[in-house]
Amino acid sequence: MERNTRIEEELFPFYVLDALTAEERLEVDDYVAGNREARARLAQLTPAVADLSAAATTPITPSPAVKAGLLARIEAEGQAVAPPAAAPRPAAPAPRPAPRRAQPAPVAPRRSWWQVFGPALAGLAALVLIFSAVVVGRYSRRVDELQGQLATLEESSQTLEAQLDALEGENQTLRRELSARDDQLAALLTPGAITVALGDLTGEHPESHGALTIDPASGEGVLSVANLPPLTADQTYQAWLIVDGAPVSAGTFAVDGDGAAHHTISGAQPGAFEAVGVSLEPAGGSDQPTPDQIILLAGFSS
Repeated sequence: MERNTRIEEELFPFYVLDALTAEERLEVDDYVAGNREARARLAQLTPAVADLSAAATTPITPSPAVKAGLLARIEAEGQAVAPPAAAPRPAAPAPRPAPRRAQPAPVAPRRSWWQVFGPALAGLAALVLIFSAVVVGRYSRRVDELQGQLATLEESSQTLEAQLDALEGENQTLRRELSARDDQLAALLTPGAITVALGDLTGEHPESHGALTIDPASGEGVLSVANLPPLTADQTYQAWLIVDGAPVSAGTFAVDGDGAAHHTISGAQPGAFEAVGVSLEPAGGSDQPTPDQIILLAGFSS
């Protein structure tokens, strides 16, 4: 079974001290039940934590040397205070040397408070450090997880915003195309409307085609083209009406990615021109159509 670092590093110490919630304790039990190696590591951890806990709570008994030294010192001080016993007088008075004072028994040095309580405090400090390290590690990993989730959400939000912008652009394009087709359909359905088809005369663009639909009452025409070659940044398409044998510009227009466009032409009353065409010109248009760049052309007779 794969090792679960979170359970072993974060929950094992608290499990040994019986400081887990019921859900966490059940999680540990389920984990070690099917993992022999994890059960062995938990068993190794149990006596170590128990020893630290015992060191922090078991009272320390002073050594026998302290008690013996203290009793000897009390006995020596009592002998020093008692008056010396009277000696019998000799027949001939003679000076006697002063009796020696009894030397006090050596007293064992007092143990400092650190020597008495230090081991217990050290064990308690070690236990606190273990708990602190586990808690800090646990919450540090949790913070890292939350930061990772936040970064993922921010990245997803940016992706969704980019997709929304792209969809909005496509929506605007579809709206323009729908509006142009509505205009074309309205022109075709106008009573008395006249439509003329435009084709490729060069044979270089056989799939390119177009149609001019004219409303005789208003003299307004709608030029619809499809499958025209894509434009570069310095090019444009230009519509022409041939009036009395001379080309007259009917405006410039661009095409979409499919080479399609709808362009409105004013002053296109039947009988006012002999032909209609589309040419590829430099950006901004030309005064005359470029002879070898005429893409579509159709004659018109009223």
